[in-house]
Amino acid sequence: MISCPKCNSALPDWAQQCQFCGTDTTKIARPVAQQKKSNYAYGTAQWVWYAYYIISGWFVLSGLLNLTRGILGLIRFNQQTADNPIVQSFGIFFYVSMAISLAAIVVGLGLILKSDFIRSIANWYCALMLLFGALDAIQWLGLSAIVGTPAYLYMARALLDVICGGMMIYLIIETNESWL
Repeated sequence: MISCPKCNSALPDWAQQCQFCGTDTTKIARPVAQQKKSNYAYGTAQWVWYAYYIISGWFVLSGLLNLTRGILGLIRFNQQTADNPIVQSFGIFFYVSMAISLAAIVVGLGLILKSDFIRSIANWYCALMLLFGALDAIQWLGLSAIVGTPAYLYMARALLDVICGGMMIYLIIETNESWL
């Protein structure tokens, strides 16, 4: 707020003249807006950006791995079930898996490129990663008695997804202020 030099009325910073007495206020010094201070001395901590890019890269690599696995699985599935159209209808699950893998690739690349649109939906994507990663870990824990050691590896991968999803939610919040 500024004050009128003639009538001493309080005026908004953007006022060009006093609304009460009509005095020109363009030559009055305006207060400088204070910038919000970061929790760190020089903005966001450097480790936050390293972790941000590492987990974003993990999204891309994980999506590429799952996409490749889905394509190869679909090819093998179609070769084995070519004569049974009822069983072949279950191939839709491979397409769903590949769509989710493509979403992971797009989110990872969008985060690396700092896309505002992707950052706005990444928290929802990461929340789904938390949910489905936890469900996968529970599933593989239950299957460990049947499948054996590979189940523990899949469970570890599911827990890694849970950790990455939760960490990315935190990192997006931390990097929101120092975006530019």
